Amino acid sequence: MKIIYPYPEEITFARAREVHTARMCEALALDGAEVIWLMGNTPGVAAPDVRRRFGLSDTKKLRLEFGPRYLWLGGRKVSTRPRYMGHLRRVLEREKCDVLYAIHLKLAEEMLSWKVRPPLVFEAHEIFADAYPEGHRRFAALAAQEQRVYPGCDALVATSAHTLESVRHRYGVPERSLIAWNAVAPGEFSGGTDRTHPGTAVYAGSLIPWKGVGVLLKAWQKLGGDYRLVVVGGRGEEIRPLEKFVHDAGMRDRVLFMGHRRRAELAFWLSRAEVCVLPNLMEPRSSTYSFPMKLLEYAAAGKRIVASAIPVVRELEAHFPGMILAEPGNAADLAEKLKSAFETPAPSIRPDLAPFFWETRAQKMKKWMQAWLTEKQTG
Repeated sequence: MKIIYPYPEEITFARAREVHTARMCEALALDGAEVIWLMGNTPGVAAPDVRRRFGLSDTKKLRLEFGPRYLWLGGRKVSTRPRYMGHLRRVLEREKCDVLYAIHLKLAEEMLSWKVRPPLVFEAHEIFADAYPEGHRRFAALAAQEQRVYPGCDALVATSAHTLESVRHRYGVPERSLIAWNAVAPGEFSGGTDRTHPGTAVYAGSLIPWKGVGVLLKAWQKLGGDYRLVVVGGRGEEIRPLEKFVHDAGMRDRVLFMGHRRRAELAFWLSRAEVCVLPNLMEPRSSTYSFPMKLLEYAAAGKRIVASAIPVVRELEAHFPGMILAEPGNAADLAEKLKSAFETPAPSIRPDLAPFFWETRAQKMKKWMQAWLTEKQTG
């Protein structure tokens, strides 16, 4: 089986979707599929840099290529999307692949319009239209795109049952669909618990509002005591207003902002945590749908987890014994649950992460794709 995975963006080494794509392409290749990851051109970044920074194996089954996605003119980035799409079509003609695999909505919509193409698999992480209120022009435009892509693709992969059912209810889905949870690499965050700093909590991830870091800081204020919070993620313009809140609340000695850190360093900070926090808000924008990869990373590090009870987390609750759920957006409840996590012993049973390994995900998806491709060929 040959799969082409178009990714029409430059590589920043900072986005969760890049990690997801890199690991998924590698896992499929290690399971025997031929995979071409076609990225957008990125200044100063070549294929060896991508392998090194993401820690990818040197398997020849995974080929990393770049398409002409952007021009940089006078310090400005200019889109060259038509050139990228033309390059993608030439790659398809050259490679004769079995499957096109996409996570970008606009890209999938354009590929669906091609009269001749391989079967298209679209991976749904969210309902994009819900990033905007109904009546907003972007809501209408994205909903129209989703109405074409979700039921129109040849097969649909969703990262949770909640997402799949939401898509089915709103737009409909193709005949072939699959639930495939996000994943983590075995041993990637197993830094050990012997370096744990008692009374320390860690939040790792983006600082965009729906991730709930603002609510976490309010909860930390209510928690009081000598507990320490380390926030790993974000950049200067995102961190500054949060630092001001911490300063005004008199918590400068109890909250540490580390900013964005390379993935290799994340294991270090997770190893220090007694408790890890996932404070997502209950918002339609992504939070309600997207699979929180940090939940798996926290569990892989062997840490006690306090998480917002968003639908996807509730769906996975049984897999993570001892996880404590808090009401999304409720700072008082989150403070109470954090206090409980610090003061009560963690369960001795560790979560079984085997269902959440990239290898497991790739095997499941490859078997599923092979089955419906064979069915398609035979008729």
